[in-house]
Amino acid sequence: MPFPSSAWPRLVALALSLSPIAAQAQEAEFVGVAPHTLLPPSPVAGNRFGSTVAAAGDSVVVTNQSASGAVAYLFRRDATGPGAWGLSQTLVPPVPMGTSRSSQLSVAMRDDWLALGAPDEAGSQGAAYVYRRNAGGTYDFERRFAAAAAGEQFGFATTMNDRFFLAGAPNATVGGFAQRGAVYVYEKDTPAPGAWGFVQKLTSSHVPQWGMLGNSVALSDDLAIGGAPGGSVPNSAVVFKWNATTRRFVETAAIDQPAVCPPPDCFFARTTGTYKLDLFAGGQGTSPGGAVFHYVGAPSGSFALERTLTGTVAGGALGTSVAVAPALVIASAPGEATNAGAAYLYYQHFPTRGTGWGQVARLTADTPRARAFFGGSVGLDQRVAVVGAPNDDRARPTGGVAFVFDLLFAYTPSFVSTPPLVAKVLSRYSYAAEARDNDAGDHLAISATTRPTWLTVTDHGDGTALVSGTPAWPGSYPVVLEVRDTTARRQTQAFTIVVR
Repeated sequence: MPFPSSAWPRLVALALSLSPIAAQAQEAEFVGVAPHTLLPPSPVAGNRFGSTVAAAGDSVVVTNQSASGAVAYLFRRDATGPGAWGLSQTLVPPVPMGTSRSSQLSVAMRDDWLALGAPDEAGSQGAAYVYRRNAGGTYDFERRFAAAAAGEQFGFATTMNDRFFLAGAPNATVGGFAQRGAVYVYEKDTPAPGAWGFVQKLTSSHVPQWGMLGNSVALSDDLAIGGAPGGSVPNSAVVFKWNATTRRFVETAAIDQPAVCPPPDCFFARTTGTYKLDLFAGGQGTSPGGAVFHYVGAPSGSFALERTLTGTVAGGALGTSVAVAPALVIASAPGEATNAGAAYLYYQHFPTRGTGWGQVARLTADTPRARAFFGGSVGLDQRVAVVGAPNDDRARPTGGVAFVFDLLFAYTPSFVSTPPLVAKVLSRYSYAAEARDNDAGDHLAISATTRPTWLTVTDHGDGTALVSGTPAWPGSYPVVLEVRDTTARRQTQAFTIVVR
């Protein structure tokens, strides 16, 4: 029998869907991070600030594990000044009168919604609390969910997208077998706009007793994934696909641990994250330094192993926590450097556009401390990563610090105009060239590296230029325009003008 899930570190992944910013990030070059340190607002001895974290847009949530009842803190960018992260709200789940509070919380964020899972509430029956963001940027409580049976640890893991909310219940008894686990599904705007209605309770015959389905959960479009890292054989990630006709999730695949990640000490899928058809599952016990396994799925719901992101530091436990955003993955290795810990950021477009998934950053605390457990939890959005270090003791008497890393990208400018390709002899040719760059404040300059002598380029200094001239003779004339930004990133536009 494995350790009960309440004894495991809190490991949660947040899955997100594509937005316009995500499309920009996929075309950008990652250039670095800007770190910020978040200290616990109310130091109390024995607390573990940074036990779980999540990020969405200009907000991050950091939970504080406490025997007297866990709470969550909302921090926002620019809260105390331009670029500064400051405390915006303290979230205390409104526990029903007479119900014991949970000592730990899972957290999920998506657009205007936030969810807190409270697996230890009411004697480990568990509950989840859903909040909605108001016009002021803070969150108002909307609804409480609870498990159907005692001891399930409902809410041990939570995730949400723009349609569904999942709550893992890894201690649920299924078919008379203890701790086979389950995942509860709720759908937004069901049965009425703004409501979250119960859809179904997901279980799997593939998961054995003590398998703990729901120890981790992830969502991507119409796929729901539940991690089942318990038991000796197998450790699995179970994939369920939404059937629009029956309005139910149906199990389509069960991904068992790879041979290099043997149970029970690998803990495959103890943490999972997904975006579109890319699924990432942690295998922190993989020798020598842990691993993250990247699977690519088919629309049918089947998945095949694409690559393994391998930890190279012995005992580093890469994959302890994993979070996924469009084109980005963060994986923690809290065992590195005598448990001072680290986290690694991977980018889909490095070193090869679209299929790279290369490491672009190794993140650590500003002042690494032994046994701080930096990377005990991680959260990720398209422009920010947050990492919890729940054992960092710099804020005594409480334990724990969280770190926010603004993710910095530089964009290559691009032409958005289309040139005329035909001109007439002794008639004026004119093309209003225009280029854009997603980097705010970048100066764009347009010039020609190849042009006929009769053609001139007049740059206006604002990303536009007039390309004009009067040809004297018929023929085909190649032209290559170049736009360059402040950081010397450039793009060309090549075309041929046919003069008749």
